[in-house]
Amino acid sequence: MNIGIIAAREKLTGRLFFQRIGAAQVDLGNVLLVKQEPKIDRTQQLTAQKGFFRVTHEEVGKVDPRWSFKCDERSGPALRLLNLATETEVDQAAATNATMVLTPQNLDVGYVGFAHGSITSLGILNLTALTVANSANSDLLFDSPSNGWGDPAWIGPWVDCGSGMITWGFLPQFPSGTVFTATYSCVASTIKQYTLLSEAYARGIATVYLEDQNNVGPKEILTFPAEILTSDFGENDGQKFSDFTLTLLATGPVVAQERE
Repeated sequence: MNIGIIAAREKLTGRLFFQRIGAAQVDLGNVLLVKQEPKIDRTQQLTAQKGFFRVTHEEVGKVDPRWSFKCDERSGPALRLLNLATETEVDQAAATNATMVLTPQNLDVGYVGFAHGSITSLGILNLTALTVANSANSDLLFDSPSNGWGDPAWIGPWVDCGSGMITWGFLPQFPSGTVFTATYSCVASTIKQYTLLSEAYARGIATVYLEDQNNVGPKEILTFPAEILTSDFGENDGQKFSDFTLTLLATGPVVAQERE
């Protein structure tokens, strides 16, 4: 017997991989917890005996082999799988001194503008410069600093250059019909876009690598055909890494390999 030796004890860390049919393998990241949660229905054979029925035999009628994985790493490919989503890419071209017209709010009768604290989204990411002018008197409502976006105190309450969101401060009112024009520059960006719950299910091969501290390769490797069923994204309170729970239905035999 091997009871009592260090090699017989397991304190393992793991990573989960999933390969959809016809696609590349995706790393779903660090595994905090893995557990097997099978659901088994059994069919009983009953024998009548002195006014009651005794169970004399029991056979497995249905097996629902499920595995639960708690992970804490997020990436685009993982999010696509977890949300059963389709993926497309949206390209934003670089621009220098491009312009767009902003839609103002109706304020008092006959006047328009932007109320204090209101937000306008330009729909442009990664801004490098921005000015906003009006046609009433050609004054600039604001201008980006001459040194670019290097002054966080100026950017913070007014413009989020990453998302292209303007938070307006105190501004005068302008006559109705005034045109507001934004002139901006931005860098090229590629954004991955996911349409959630647009695919019925995700099927493929799941592989789990479980390692100990001996540093001679994985202690255990689990491989099985699987279908992604559900995901629980948990809570993100800003004080710890946000985790999610992934449930896999093993649609075929689970092959377990263990290092001696």
